[in-house]
Order: sequence, then structure tokens, then C-alpha cells
Amino acid sequence: MVKYMKLFNDIRNFIDNNSFKIIIYENLIDIINYEKIIDISNDSIKVMTNKIIDITGKNLCIIKLLDNEILIKGNIINIRYE
Repeated sequence: MVKYMKLFNDIRNFIDNNSFKIIIYENLIDIINYEKIIDISNDSIKVMTNKIIDITGKNLCIIKLLDNEILIKGNIINIRYE
């Protein structure tokens, strides 16, 4: 019985994973499970998670926008977690 409970909990944690993630690629930033977008400009994008993520750079643009995921492209200079 304990084995099945652990398996059930592992599956539930995988499906209900609401933790914030940031994945950095070359000229791309993928933010998963964000709360809201605070500010957008050509040189800065601020996104709210449990804290504020301030991304600065040149020619920044959002190329993918879903309820829980945002993909930002551009010449990324700095990422600050406030």
C-alpha cells in the first residue's frame, strides 16, 4: 500500500507542478509558471513570479505567450531576480 501511495504522490506532483522555472538558451529565455507581465519595452521585460524577474537587453520581444509560459527573444544582456 505504501508503494502505491508514493507512486500516486509522484504522479500528482509531476502533473500539478506549479513551481516557477526559467530556462536560458542562446538569445531566448523561457519562463514557466509566471503570474503576470508587469512591463514590456524594446529594452526591458519584467515578469512577476514569486518575485520580479527583470530582463534587459536589445530588441526584446515575446515570441510565445501562454497562460503559464512566456518565451522572450532578443539580445539578452542581464537577468535580475528581485
